[in-house]
Amino acid sequence: MDVRGQISIEFLLILGFIIVIVLVVASIAGPQIEQNSISSAVREGSSNALYELSSTNTSFTPNRVTRINMSGSGNNTYIKVIFSNPLPSNYQSFVLNKTMQSVLNQSGFTMINNTTVKSSNKIYTIII
Repeated sequence: MDVRGQISIEFLLILGFIIVIVLVVASIAGPQIEQNSISSAVREGSSNALYELSSTNTSFTPNRVTRINMSGSGNNTYIKVIFSNPLPSNYQSFVLNKTMQSVLNQSGFTMINNTTVKSSNKIYTIII
């Protein structure tokens, strides 16, 4: 009995299973990586804006980002930035602009308007 071809068929079968598993994992991990990327960019931009406000404006009460909440379904996701103290309304636009700049510095995001960015397959709206 000739068994020389059996090793290559088994090898191809194992290789095929590995490729299928890698593709399934990549399709699940891809959107999660994108959400982590935009979440960290939002936190970094907001924190930098708060630091800039506290270092240049003596009347500004020290504040920090405590949480980033992501909600929504389908293609629309809302990102709400939660601060340790209420952010005065006159500083909200400054923090939002710095946050948007931080997100746009990440590759793969384009600006739709002053609160919304688009990635390859999702739309993210930032709420301060």
